[in-house]
Amino acid sequence: MTAFTSAFEVTKVSKGDSTLTSVQIALEMPYTIVSNGIDISTLMCSPSDIKELTFGFLYNSGFINSSADISSFNLNEDKCIIDVSLKIDINAKNLNDTKVLNTGVKQIYTTFGENNFSPLDFDFRVEKEKISDAIKWFQFRSVIFKSTKGVHFSALSLKGEMPEKIFEDVARHNAVDKVTGNALIRQFDFSKSLLFCSCRISSEILNKAIRCKIPFVISFHSPTHQAILLAKKMNVTLIGNLKMNGFIIYNCADRVID
Repeated sequence: MTAFTSAFEVTKVSKGDSTLTSVQIALEMPYTIVSNGIDISTLMCSPSDIKELTFGFLYNSGFINSSADISSFNLNEDKCIIDVSLKIDINAKNLNDTKVLNTGVKQIYTTFGENNFSPLDFDFRVEKEKISDAIKWFQFRSVIFKSTKGVHFSALSLKGEMPEKIFEDVARHNAVDKVTGNALIRQFDFSKSLLFCSCRISSEILNKAIRCKIPFVISFHSPTHQAILLAKKMNVTLIGNLKMNGFIIYNCADRVID
């Protein structure tokens, strides 16, 4: 067992033969975010980068408008309790009964929608070669994915340069919250950034990028049709179907230059 995986005995079937073996499985833990005595949410997540996850979740769900809105952060690892003090009041009556946000489901406490934002209008372009180089860097970076095949991972690139770090989680939403939360803490310039995701881009994932004003969203996989429609509405450069020798641009191809 590592900090983020656990070994399980399993039966492997190959070419009709069954054998007992041990495999590494990604850990999934419940972390509850509490503010001023109010339970905001319980996130089922990988037990890594919890501060980044908290900041990203609160921002992408509309609870805060910047990292400065969190005046204190305390993590009780033993009890999996995240205690934050927010400068913005949270009315318990406006929250449903505490719900667990399972891996892979739409976040419940989203308090905003794409209609609250203006289309992105950035004169920011990136060379094809830089995107291709970053794709090659990103594709094989997740150590936990290599050992478990059970996590999603995300990274942010500034101006098409190599990302500094990837963020991994059993839930795709959490992986994006972690990378954007880290960027909030570091006061990263979202307007000149590229978001790389191992997961398929759905409208919910794209909404997080729009919330952060990220002009490029890039995924290994094809996006959903709702994500493409939303990208067109909000002027997001949407790239998918990543291969070692190329990719598909679904919207705003003029931002990708030779």
